[in-house]
Amino acid sequence: MKQSVSDELVGRIAQFAEKSVAALRAGGKIVFFGNGGSAADAMHLAAELVVRLQTERQGLAALALTTNPSVLTAAGNDYGFERIFSRQIESLLAPQEVLVARSTSGNSPNILRGVEAGRARGAFIVAFTGETGGAKLAAKWIYS
Repeated sequence: MKQSVSDELVGRIAQFAEKSVAALRAGGKIVFFGNGGSAADAMHLAAELVVRLQTERQGLAALALTTNPSVLTAAGNDYGFERIFSRQIESLLAPQEVLVARSTSGNSPNILRGVEAGRARGAFIVAFTGETGGAKLAAKWIYS
């Protein structure tokens, strides 16, 4: 795989892994979010960390912001769809934790607001995007 991935990207992936390990060791968590298929990806990734991937191990603190319909619909109703993730991030994310945004376009307003909220909370932020990365998320794949 490394042969088909740039050294820069390999370095970013290693940084993501290091920050995730540090957050978990410090008692923090990894938070995933996205829309549509990216929401499904967020739930899947959180489940793999909480339960297990292949071998038995201690559960790892992770959650997806797409799993609570009461919170999603209340936030959508009270604040608008663009804040369904940022409101949760403001409430749930602690400094130095890891926030993983998943967006094919990289342009979804609720994803961008979530990234902004994570930055304001002092999170380590990773954005997994499609080929172009979107107008705002393409500039930096990993935020600190």
